[in-house]
Amino acid sequence: MGYLENKIAVVTGGGRGIGKAISLALAEQGATVAINYRRDKDAAEETMREILDAGGVASIHQGSNDVPAENFSMVQEIIETHGGIDIVVVNGGNASKGRSVVDTEAEEVWNLVATHALGPHQLCRAFLPHMRARGGGHVVFISSVATSGMSANGAPYNMGKAAMEALALTLAKEERPHNIRVNIVAPGLVETDMGVRL
Repeated sequence: MGYLENKIAVVTGGGRGIGKAISLALAEQGATVAINYRRDKDAAEETMREILDAGGVASIHQGSNDVPAENFSMVQEIIETHGGIDIVVVNGGNASKGRSVVDTEAEEVWNLVATHALGPHQLCRAFLPHMRARGGGHVVFISSVATSGMSANGAPYNMGKAAMEALALTLAKEERPHNIRVNIVAPGLVETDMGVRL
């Protein structure tokens, strides 16, 4: 029996890359894993099958976390399927195109900040009331070492992840009275599909 037995965990972008590894690790410790995906249903289903084949419990849920209505409907679907939410790993994201500020279109900036910060803000609005009602929980934001170095030619990504960290630090103070712990994990470059493209 793992230490997460009877816990329900949501992993955004949980079907591929870092998200897949997180989903598998949570399942290995006994958590029921709700795998969110935006477009790649095949990858999400493959990750779910790996968990089910290993004797775990998992489900997949489509939703783009930068669309508030999709966040709320996804959270409701997960609660109806599994009965609640105890853990949320905010992992879904994408990378900059590697251009300088002067060569970056506004659309790229909006998209990256929406994906990494505005969307997670609305996702938190969707699940926090349910997590509070369960007496507490855990929220983990997957950020990046990019916020330490702020490398050139990556302003949209740097901005998005920095705003995500601001959200996490604020949320940690707000939710402490509700027994909800909030943490940031900031890995370096990882050899995933996205990492290889960089």
